[in-house]
Amino acid sequence: MKNRQKGRILGFLAACFFLTAAASCLYAGGKKDKALSDADDLIRRKEYNAALEILSAYSKENPDNFEEAQRRIRQIYRIRGEFNSVAGELLDMVADGSIDNAEKVLELTNRLRELESSSNPQLAAFITRIRDLAQFAYNRSRLDRILVEGRDLIDRGNFAQALVVYAGGMDLYQDDFFNSGYGSVIEEGVFREIENVNRVIRDFPSAAQSLGALASSFTVALEREEPFSRLDAAYAGLDPAVERFTVMEGDLFRTAAFFDLILAQLQQQDSSIGDRSFLSFAMRLIRGRSDQGVPEGMLGAIEGFWNSSVGAAESAAGRLAESVYSRALDAAFGRDYTAARSDFESAGGYAEYPLGFIEKRFLFKEAGNLPRVEIFDRAVPEESAGSFLKYESMSQAINYLISGSELGDRYDGIADDSGDSVDRWRAGTDTAEDAMDREQGYRDNYEVLLDDIESLLDEVNQRAAELEDYRNRLEDRQDADILRYINNAQTLVGGIHGMVLAVVQDSAIRYYTIANGEFEKNLDARRDEFAEGNQLIEGISRVTENDNTVVDHFPMEGLAGLTGMLEAITGNSLEGSALLSRYEGERGEIAADNRISDLQGSARAMVDELASLGTRGQGLAAAARNQVAQAEAYRIDGDRLYREAEAALAQQNFDRARDRLQLTAERYNNSLGIQESSSLRDEWDTRLVVLGQEINRLENEVVVREVRNMVTNAQETYFAGNFERAEDLLVRAQNRWHVTNIEDNEEVLYWLGVIRGALSLRSGRIISPTAPLYPEMSQLLSEAKRNYDEGVRYITAGQRTLGLAKFGDARQKTQEVKLMFPVNQEAGMLELRMDQLTDLPAFNASFDRRVQEARAGTRRRSVEAFADLQNLAEINPRYTNMTAILGEAEIDMGYRLPPPNPRDLARSAELTQAARQVLDGNIRAQYEVALRQVTEAITLNPNNAAAAGIKDRLQILMGGNTEIVMDSNTRQEYDRALREFTQRNYLVANAIVQQILQNPRNRNIPQIIELQRRIQSLL
Repeated sequence: MKNRQKGRILGFLAACFFLTAAASCLYAGGKKDKALSDADDLIRRKEYNAALEILSAYSKENPDNFEEAQRRIRQIYRIRGEFNSVAGELLDMVADGSIDNAEKVLELTNRLRELESSSNPQLAAFITRIRDLAQFAYNRSRLDRILVEGRDLIDRGNFAQALVVYAGGMDLYQDDFFNSGYGSVIEEGVFREIENVNRVIRDFPSAAQSLGALASSFTVALEREEPFSRLDAAYAGLDPAVERFTVMEGDLFRTAAFFDLILAQLQQQDSSIGDRSFLSFAMRLIRGRSDQGVPEGMLGAIEGFWNSSVGAAESAAGRLAESVYSRALDAAFGRDYTAARSDFESAGGYAEYPLGFIEKRFLFKEAGNLPRVEIFDRAVPEESAGSFLKYESMSQAINYLISGSELGDRYDGIADDSGDSVDRWRAGTDTAEDAMDREQGYRDNYEVLLDDIESLLDEVNQRAAELEDYRNRLEDRQDADILRYINNAQTLVGGIHGMVLAVVQDSAIRYYTIANGEFEKNLDARRDEFAEGNQLIEGISRVTENDNTVVDHFPMEGLAGLTGMLEAITGNSLEGSALLSRYEGERGEIAADNRISDLQGSARAMVDELASLGTRGQGLAAAARNQVAQAEAYRIDGDRLYREAEAALAQQNFDRARDRLQLTAERYNNSLGIQESSSLRDEWDTRLVVLGQEINRLENEVVVREVRNMVTNAQETYFAGNFERAEDLLVRAQNRWHVTNIEDNEEVLYWLGVIRGALSLRSGRIISPTAPLYPEMSQLLSEAKRNYDEGVRYITAGQRTLGLAKFGDARQKTQEVKLMFPVNQEAGMLELRMDQLTDLPAFNASFDRRVQEARAGTRRRSVEAFADLQNLAEINPRYTNMTAILGEAEIDMGYRLPPPNPRDLARSAELTQAARQVLDGNIRAQYEVALRQVTEAITLNPNNAAAAGIKDRLQILMGGNTEIVMDSNTRQEYDRALREFTQRNYLVANAIVQQILQNPRNRNIPQIIELQRRIQSLL
């Protein structure tokens, strides 16, 4: 932001100082020698714009004395440049916050006056602006230091000193404010509020001392758990001190509100009034920084002291209430209800103190006109809503907990009388009928207790709903979980309620637990049978030789197990129906219990699951039958396709044979994906692989001959000058070669390199209409040609100066073209012709040097040097040995093959003879060596027909190395890698492919190599 401000001011000055001068340079006129004298006088008087007008006109009318005028113009621009440098330094001081260095500001502003006329209004405005910025930067820096220091003192608990530090900034812009003429009403009101701030600062130490001592005494009494009579007396003693603090806080709030009001009124009258105002700075001193998240400023210091004194007492009361409450709660849940009631009553008394402090805090903050909310018909500060709800909910929940403890006592009394009924029946002391009569008597007592418990629970739940509503509405302002206390009451009363119900329900639970258990054993057996059948169908994992996990499917075996499971389910279903009928006949009180409902639900779920198992088993069995049939269909279709592949090979229809064999592998793979079969896998790994090798071997003979013909035709086409046709033949040859071979044909690659190098001769020389910049470059070349033609006409007409100017315009256009197309022929030729016409003797004298430099560049394979040589040959084709020089350059650039030297011819013949001996001797172990030998022989002598013939025979005998089909295990791993690749798990897919390629045979399978390329392009 500071840099942008500097840029705007400096740009404004530059525009003011140079706009007039620039216009003058275009249109001014004047006299001659006297004009220079007048210009010197104007420069001495710092009237630079007027001087520039005279000098500009003088330059146009006196071209022979042009340098005298330019020297004075440069002097003016040096002065203006120094002016901008000094102004920039001043602006840098503004940006860096060092503008408060008055001595430096004075030095720089005086220098500006030396460089520019003091009557210049822009200079005066600029200096005034800098001074305003300096004052604001200084005041802002001082305010920031005060705010940081005050905040540090608040954080360290030195609240009185913090107030003094904040008050020390009240002089910022204060004199400016009272000198601005806002009127006596505003000035007297602001002065009154300043005195109010001073009074608060003065009164704070004694008020803080009094309040701190009283709060500390009350805190100590709380920590000692003194009797309520002493606690209440100490609590009441805080009122006068709190009232005094309330007045001080209110005074500051009212002062800040008054400053807000006055500032808003002044800004309505003058929209330029912003942060550079006493009122704005004063409000920040009172309120602090709004973006810190904690109270700051004078108000923050007072609130900080409140929190450290009264807040500490409030926290102590809260901790004591929580401590005693927790003790009572432990006793209640430990069923020591008598002790619990006593502690709950004490905790409720302690909880009243935080509520009282919240009310006092409301008085403390009331002058700030803070937002408030209504909670349980009481007005509460919005910021204290969470704390109020916490202690209010604790207080009410304690009443419910006391009532719950009383109910717990009643339950223990009944339990003491009835707890041995079941044991007596189990021991045989009571008959079943006697035990049932006794239980019914106990039930009557329990029902009266249950009514009382449920009535209390209704009250507790109603209160919980109200608190939940408040919590949702005040969620952003609460500072505790207000539902915890009422939830504890719900838990305690609900727990007693649950214990009463448990006595009635235990006997029914025991019966149904046994009945469910017996049924579950049969269900488990059916589950295991279904899981086993499903696993066979879904697939069983196994680890391959490469430590990879694959899944095999066995629907035929799974179908056999499912058939036995379905027969057993029929009998189990009848047993389940009888058990559900007994549940339906139970009494309502028993059936309504969640545990009985769970058992009944469990029984119903098991019966439903058994029925579902039957349905799923039938569906799975039907699916298994379909899978078995589908797998067999794939296998039969694969056998048919295999026979078609054999027939196509017999007819030398290689494409069809290859296609049918690959389809056979697909069908077998589909069959194995559904039903694992070791016999089918063995058949795949033998018949399919062998047939694929035979297809590739026989087709490779054809491929070798076809590729040789295409390479020969490409050579002839190349030597005939049809480079594009030769390149097309070689690309087709390489594609044909890849049908039976994985690696590239090195001979084809060699000739492609030669031909593409020759093609590059034309690259960039002429701009293709399809080039992205073709329209722009065409326009530039057209303009350059037009300027060139005009220049030629001017020179021919004897107007050499105008002609050379046109050549300069033309050269500018050609240079723009050569920036994008450095070897463009048209641009290069235009420049040579302009050089030739500009100074023919010099051009002829330098021509030989240019040719030699271009030749030297082509030896370094410089494309630009070769383009220069072509242009030179075109402009002077009769230059000595130019045709030979061009031919030599093409060889140096690698665009033409050099004539083979005798040593290369001899070496080529030697390598050919060595390979012939291997071939004639049928030494198959050395075929690879022989193939490398003849390849090198052809490279040394491309016309070595004998080497080419031997190479073709070797390649036919060695056979193509491409594998048409993978073996079954490789295909399984390939499919897994493909799935991982499709799911974007590229690292996993790459690891699988690398493992596959450890088998040398797999390195010749195109599908695997292509997948590897796709994966690695994304890693």
